Amino acid sequence: MVSGIASNSLLVRLSCLDAEKPERNPPLFLTIKTTYVVIANNALGKSVKVMPKPPVISESEWKIMKVLWAKSPLGAYDIIEALAKEEWHPNTVKTMLSRLTKKKALKISKYKNLYLYEPLVTEEQCLHAESESFLARFFGGSVKPLLVHFARKQKLTRADIDELKRILEKEDES
Repeated sequence: MVSGIASNSLLVRLSCLDAEKPERNPPLFLTIKTTYVVIANNALGKSVKVMPKPPVISESEWKIMKVLWAKSPLGAYDIIEALAKEEWHPNTVKTMLSRLTKKKALKISKYKNLYLYEPLVTEEQCLHAESESFLARFFGGSVKPLLVHFARKQKLTRADIDELKRILEKEDES
């Protein structure tokens, strides 16, 4: 239910999850500040930032993100040096840095006359989004056909099979 609209923000009231005991689940009020950040306020006035879906990044952009996940913040020169084996022209790297910034995957901060790049999303968030996308595109969003495919096409060791069984049994218990 929309409660009100401000200039560039939207206030939304969510109903209680537990209708029988509303004191346990006070309503949440969401203020959407931008397309990328949502702040949730419960009835007690506590705020929680909710991260959005990570941006879709290309294979080349993943290489840049991996450098920055390993160490950040870094300047463009340091990123270019870390990716020297790719033999990319410096302008190519700078273009990808600009794209990643526009996609809200990176933020830029200025230190003296140097621009430093830092990830806004974690590797885990991006990996989760890519995994979900892969499952949806190739296996209809289901894990079972994926496991069957790899079990038939790849040589799984006895240890691999045992580990998969342990993971599945643990998931079944929870």
